[in-house]
Amino acid sequence: MTEFDGVIVGGGRNGLACAARLARTGPSAAVAQRNGTAGDPGIFPWQTPVPEPRWDG
Repeated sequence: MTEFDGVIVGGGRNGLACAARLARTGPSAAVAQRNGTAGDPGIFPWQTPVPEPRWDG
């Protein structure tokens, strides 16, 4: 198992900038991103898909 000195949650521009800064200074960091695309702002609350209503009748 790989060990890291820190974990950054969120691969947006600030998370990637933080990881780059850590990488330059020595500590290793893992970046965790919910979506498959790094650098993406992710899903905003107003973009969250709403499930279709289900009728059991």
